[in-house]
Amino acid sequence: AGTRSATATGPGNDGEGDAGGTITVNSGSAPDVVDLATTAGSIVGGVGAGVTGTTGTLTATAAIGPLNTSVSSMSVTAGTSVDVSNGQSLTMTALTAGGNISIAASGSLDLSATGLSAPGFAVTLSALGDLSVGAPALTAASLDISARVIGSPATHLTTVTNTLTVATTGGGIYVDNASAALTIVSATAVGPNGDLLITNTGNIVLGTVAGF
Repeated sequence: AGTRSATATGPGNDGEGDAGGTITVNSGSAPDVVDLATTAGSIVGGVGAGVTGTTGTLTATAAIGPLNTSVSSMSVTAGTSVDVSNGQSLTMTALTAGGNISIAASGSLDLSATGLSAPGFAVTLSALGDLSVGAPALTAASLDISARVIGSPATHLTTVTNTLTVATTGGGIYVDNASAALTIVSATAVGPNGDLLITNTGNIVLGTVAGF
């Protein structure tokens, strides 16, 4: 266990840290890869800037986060929950968790390479830019998604969930869900072409639905 603050400078320099307990990250930065792993604990944020680099690789037997990061790509393997807030556009290259998942990006968020399967858990995805998912359905007990747009008229976002909250800031919402019953807590589409289309294979229970 321990608190880490480390900086690696120069091209090709990576920052690495391994521990047998919880790692608290005040700041960990490198021009290339920041690799943090613990074999018996969590990785959590401290008082500093968090993880900064080109690529972040985070591995913990327990939780990862709450943790601030600023990387362009990230691999995450957590035994329980994941809670990461990234300060730029983010591409996930690996994503495995045994609990609730929360990922925020101050730009686009790309899950095309990983998909997201978290049956029985709550998933929150937030992007100031676009959300890219790819072919596999997003699977979770509940989904809370906010992005510039969600899906498109030609390619709907596919989900498997019982509870859905969706919001956009710059366009429409296009979601196809597969469950016996879907509760839409709220669905708000704002911006040009702010159409709202949500389908489900079973019943739909409506909360608040709006398009502007």
